[in-house]
Amino acid sequence: MSPEESSFSKQNMGRAIEYLSPFLLPEPTTADKNSFDYTKFHVVDTPKEELQKFIEQHIGNGTVLSMETILLAVECVTRSGDPVKKAICRLDENKQSSGVQFVFKKWLSYAISIMEKRRKGSSPDSFRNDQAQTEEMIACSIMELICSFGTVIKKEKQLDVLKTKFNVDWIDIVEKVSFAREFHPILKLLLPHHIDTHLETTCRPLYLHLLTILQGSLIRVRKPPNI
Repeated sequence: MSPEESSFSKQNMGRAIEYLSPFLLPEPTTADKNSFDYTKFHVVDTPKEELQKFIEQHIGNGTVLSMETILLAVECVTRSGDPVKKAICRLDENKQSSGVQFVFKKWLSYAISIMEKRRKGSSPDSFRNDQAQTEEMIACSIMELICSFGTVIKKEKQLDVLKTKFNVDWIDIVEKVSFAREFHPILKLLLPHHIDTHLETTCRPLYLHLLTILQGSLIRVRKPPNI
């Protein structure tokens, strides 16, 4: 997939819904598969074998069907219960990697790299304000996913475990995404749940959420982005 292909594709989203449908609830209908509404699904958490299969096949395998598939997977995990979020925090059977590493390291880094490539040497005026870019939607969704972990990861010690065990540093992540704002035209994205939502308005509440976990400590965290 090249940066030029990163504009949101309804067709690709329909294919993504079809692709992930065995692991989604409510079970996607034919109408769902022919649409681009990815806001209604969550991941099955029983039986555990099915949940593990979803993680292995669609998060931890290192390849994806499209950027829309990444977006759909992140959104579905965000809407899922604690069992799903805890499952992606576990190491695989070889103790080599986990779902959180793919989501917060590989997928987010990929989205940011496309933002940078698309905007390098370009002015914000060169981007249509009514055209959603999938990489931006992925970055926003991953930021919102972090906040959705509120009932699973709620102590500073758990943030430290994420960093030491999985090399996933949420503080560093939000700072990198905030930096990526320099390449990001302020878009009002097309889909209903993203109206008035873009990287600028997503980063600040996330930063404050992490500050709450750290009990207001400003030693570990720099000043929140000036948004």
